[in-house]
Amino acid sequence: MAKVPSYSDLDSLFFDVLAKEKNKREAKVKTIFAHVPYLNSSLFEPT
Repeated sequence: MAKVPSYSDLDSLFFDVLAKEKNKREAKVKTIFAHVPYLNSSLFEPT
C-alpha cells in the first residue's frame, strides 16, 4: 500500500496494527499491513 486511502484505514493502522503484536492482530489487518512492525508505545493506545 503506497498511501493510506482513508481515515478508517489510518485508524486501523494506528490502533489495530502499530499498537498490537503481530500474533494478536485481526486477520483483516494481518494481510493488509503484513510488513508493519509492532511499536510498543502508549502513543497508539486509544484514549
